[in-house]
Formats: sequence, structure tokens, C-alpha cells
Amino acid sequence: MLPTVTDLAELTRLFEAERGDDLYVRWSRGPERSLRLWLARRLYVYEHLRDLRGPGVQPWVLRGREIARGPDNEPLVVAVEPLAWVADEQGSREWGPMDRRGAR
Repeated sequence: MLPTVTDLAELTRLFEAERGDDLYVRWSRGPERSLRLWLARRLYVYEHLRDLRGPGVQPWVLRGREIARGPDNEPLVVAVEPLAWVADEQGSREWGPMDRRGAR
């Protein structure tokens, strides 16, 4: 069972003790479901890139080191090692797109 952080001071101490540069806060029902949920959201949220960038564009899995965050808060990584392609349909339609082409 995970411990519960009860105030901001305690959360700050946790990040300081763990050297916070690789710690993140995630909103979900907990770590048991978050990976599957996160992956489904990533696949659907950026699906519009297939149309925007043209034929042959599809998701793929990579290993890398995060150096910054982009405008949509996506991780920007270096030392990229490609691991796998992701098939077109993963059943991730429940999350809604993050297509911001029309937003200003």
C-alpha cells in the first residue's frame, strides 16, 4: 500500500529527498491502472498527427532521456533508441483528441 502525503510541505520534502528531477505527479485512480490508461490516452490524443503529417505516420515506442517538455507538455527526449511500432487500432477512442489545429 502506498503512503499518503498529507500536505505541501511533506510533498516538497519527498521531492527534495528523492532529488525530484525524475519524479512526477499523475492524476488517476492509482498506479494499478495508470500505465494502461496513460498509454490509451497518448495513442488517441495525438492521433490527428496521422492526418496532419501525411502517409506513413504512426506511433512508435522508444527509449530516451527526457531533456524538456514541448508545447503540449509532451516529453522531448535525446539518446533515442527505437523499440517497436504500434499497430493502427488500439481501442483508445474513449479519451477524445487533443487536435489543436483549430484552437487559438
